[in-house]
Amino acid sequence: MSYSDIELKRAYQELIDKENILAAFLGGIGGAIPGAAIFYLIGLMHGFLLIMLVIPPALIGIFARFTGYPYHFKTRLPLGLLAAALHIAGCWYLQLSPLFYLVAAVAFVEAVSFSKITPTREQEAALTNLSIGRLKLDK
Repeated sequence: MSYSDIELKRAYQELIDKENILAAFLGGIGGAIPGAAIFYLIGLMHGFLLIMLVIPPALIGIFARFTGYPYHFKTRLPLGLLAAALHIAGCWYLQLSPLFYLVAAVAFVEAVSFSKITPTREQEAALTNLSIGRLKLDK
């Protein structure tokens, strides 16, 4: 389906207007609190380490997705840093092996990928046309 330039500009502006880095970060902190509790409880029970790696960054990303609507990487970067910091702090607090610290990069990537919103078809067309140079934005 083809869209006019006005529709594409409106869709792109809507995507940019909804994106809020502070709300996304506060939502990430809101997701980090239950994530840290789950990390701590599973660590105390000597539980399955994959759960400790998957659940806290996923909660950070999902909470941020619904509060700040992050799409661009610059908006999602603090969420990945928050997830990596939470993972490192949890490993330090539970005195886990130093090898577990290396998995903080996976927590970073997971939080960044879980937090990305899915744009509508119109917004996706606007992003595509903007990247290939067909859409010119007013500055």
